[in-house]
Amino acid sequence: MNSFVRYVLKKDKSGKYVVEICPDQVAEEDKFISEVNGGFAEEIVMILKKYHVGRWNGFKKIDRMVLDGDGFSLEVSFQNGSRIYAHGYMRYPKNYSAVRAELDNVFMELYPADRNI
Repeated sequence: MNSFVRYVLKKDKSGKYVVEICPDQVAEEDKFISEVNGGFAEEIVMILKKYHVGRWNGFKKIDRMVLDGDGFSLEVSFQNGSRIYAHGYMRYPKNYSAVRAELDNVFMELYPADRNI
């Protein structure tokens, strides 16, 4: 069974920031959606800068010897048109664990405690 965690932060057409949070074992149709302020977006950008995540762009590594492991995908699109895209399977870029932990903490602070996960 495939499992995943998905976080989305986007700016809608009216200029408002919206997050989507879909933790592991939560159906896509049950994802949490909420409006957030610009400070939240700034916090995400700070994490990306702190760990030089821009250097991850183009990362594409797969350990073909592992048949039942974990993978990741990261896609970041900026208003200026630049983009970061990275993915891997049982291979990760520098500081992956720290970035993942910080993003988990920031996004999951928004996730309502009364929702079952």
